[in-house]
Amino acid sequence: SPPISSAFIGDPKDAAVVPPTVRRFTPIRFIATDQSAVSSISYRIETGPTRAYESPFTLTNEVDGPTRIYFAGTDMFMNAETTRTLHVRLDETPPITAFSLAPSILDAPVSNLIRAGGGYIYAVDSASRVAGVEWTVDGGPSGTGTGPVLITNDGTYVIRHRATDTLGNMSSFATNILRVDGTSPSVAIVPSTSLIDGV
Repeated sequence: SPPISSAFIGDPKDAAVVPPTVRRFTPIRFIATDQSAVSSISYRIETGPTRAYESPFTLTNEVDGPTRIYFAGTDMFMNAETTRTLHVRLDETPPITAFSLAPSILDAPVSNLIRAGGGYIYAVDSASRVAGVEWTVDGGPSGTGTGPVLITNDGTYVIRHRATDTLGNMSSFATNILRVDGTSPSVAIVPSTSLIDGV
């Protein structure tokens, strides 16, 4: 009977999604067992050339997206295993973040003007999962998580935010400008001289 081969994915990876996501430098290795002795394991990536497996390899030259790796073992009597397929998704793309004002504190129609409070940081990733979110207000100490980002004093603030996925892909800081105005307008009554009695 032919050998039985298995594929193993090193780190970083996200095995909680289907297919598992990997980086270009994530090592992939094969192991084959047989009743006699395994002679060789061969593999190919997508439509690339067939190679003899010798040691863990990476997907250095592949592009983001689903990737199929075909592999099979052969024993010393030339019994060849039916080709197996390892499905992975290459992910070198960082998450995308956005800042959204809390609907209850919007002061329409000026989209970046609020009375007080703040908003939330949203992060999405098209392949892996979002692992963490980081944000700052006016270059102050970093906050983590999706918020809320709370601001109570009047003024104009610069909010910067970024996210990291489960593979370690980190986005660049995105920036939003937020104006806070919690001060009520003042009204002054100035009498007209033409309405003053006796003039």
